[in-house]
Amino acid sequence: CYSNIDQNLSLIDNITLLNSVPSAPLLQTPTNGSNITNRTPELVWINSTDLDASDNLSYRLYVSNSSDFAVLTVNTSLAEASAPNSSFLLTNDLEVGTTYYWKVRATDAEEEGAWSNTSSLNILSLVDVQLLVSSVDFGSLGPKTSVNTTDPSYAAIEISNQGNVPITIQI
Repeated sequence: CYSNIDQNLSLIDNITLLNSVPSAPLLQTPTNGSNITNRTPELVWINSTDLDASDNLSYRLYVSNSSDFAVLTVNTSLAEASAPNSSFLLTNDLEVGTTYYWKVRATDAEEEGAWSNTSSLNILSLVDVQLLVSSVDFGSLGPKTSVNTTDPSYAAIEISNQGNVPITIQI
């Protein structure tokens, strides 16, 4: 019964093992549907696995303001970071009031793996004005009078905007 199998196995000179495709990465942060004010967020994912232990993985990252990724805001490739996560820090400001979508896939030397699930994030506007000087004294002023505030004897009004959108303040 087994004589044919043994005979056929002896005729095989070599066996070629095919490449294993990397698994899809798992998107970690920002979480899907997040509302954030950071216009240059760090995108973090859990690294893919590849049964070929010797394969070096790299990642393709897409970021777009359309869910079909028709126009890409980011299209970059980067090497895998040390396990368990890889990440990409955006360097250009994303637009306020816009929903962005992102996805990642791994590539080994031979094949591209499946795309991760798509995740979305919403960039919200933030105005965070802080008065850095507790008081400014111009003395007694009557109606329709003015003070030359360039005079160094007057303390400067210092205002800081820690938000993510520019503001105009008129005093």
